[in-house]
Amino acid sequence: MTTKKPDLDVFSNRDSRGSQIFLTTDKYYRLRMSAGLVQMFGCSDSSIKLFVAYDKANNRIALGKPGIVKPTDANPVNFDAGRHYAALRQFYDKHNLPNEPNRYVYDGDYQGWHMFKHEGFDATDGRGS
Repeated sequence: MTTKKPDLDVFSNRDSRGSQIFLTTDKYYRLRMSAGLVQMFGCSDSSIKLFVAYDKANNRIALGKPGIVKPTDANPVNFDAGRHYAALRQFYDKHNLPNEPNRYVYDGDYQGWHMFKHEGFDATDGRGS
């Protein structure tokens, strides 16, 4: 009897983890940036201040860098250096967002804002998938 050697293709999740760009929400009213998003903003070893906005009609969260977007009467939010979280209870409350785990996937840019669509939601403006 002849035995055949196994041909193993070992999966490495290194590339898939670090390249995806998304935001997550959690039960503690926090917004967290994925490793891919942290890399995109170039803030892997530091905190970053970003403006945060919400598009209710299309169920999107938007992030904007100060100097690129210039909203009036708004202050940027600090995402910490370690885990890249921002505590946003007032944001959740203002927009009636549930404090539960959700994923918002990158949906392109709009006038300097980086847009993140709620995963599985079809936006009314027809953008995204």
